[in-house]
Amino acid sequence: MVYQSNRYSLPLGSYQSLPNNRVLIDISEEELHLIHPQTLECIASHSMCYSKGQLIQKSAHKCDCSKQIKGLKQEVYQAITADDIAQAFMDQLLTKYPRYRRDQLQIIDALLQQNHPLTLQAIHACYERQL
Repeated sequence: MVYQSNRYSLPLGSYQSLPNNRVLIDISEEELHLIHPQTLECIASHSMCYSKGQLIQKSAHKCDCSKQIKGLKQEVYQAITADDIAQAFMDQLLTKYPRYRRDQLQIIDALLQQNHPLTLQAIHACYERQL
C-alpha cells in the first residue's frame, strides 16, 4: 500500500479479499493503521515513516501462511463432514472474520479432538443464535 511516497506492507494474502484492492487509512499519533473497507477491522499497523521511497514491512507479512491454514481447514472440515449445520457455521465464520482464520481453525480443531460431540453441540448453538 502506498502512502506519501512510501510502501507499507499488508499481511500476505489479506489484500486478495478486498474489493478493488483498496484499504482505508487511519493515522493516529505516530501510527498508520490499514483498515479493511467493509469490516473496518485493522489489517496492519506500522510506525509512520517521514522519509520518501521507503518500504515499511513487517517480517510476519512475508510469510505465506495460507498453506498451513488450508491444512487446518481440511482437518476441521473432515471432522465435520457429515454435519451440514457445522459446515455452514464454519463457512460463515471464516468468511465473516478472515483475519482470525488461523486462530479459529486451531481452536475448533483442538476442541473437536478433545470432545467431538460437545464441540458439535456448541457449534450448533452458535449457529442457531447467529453468534
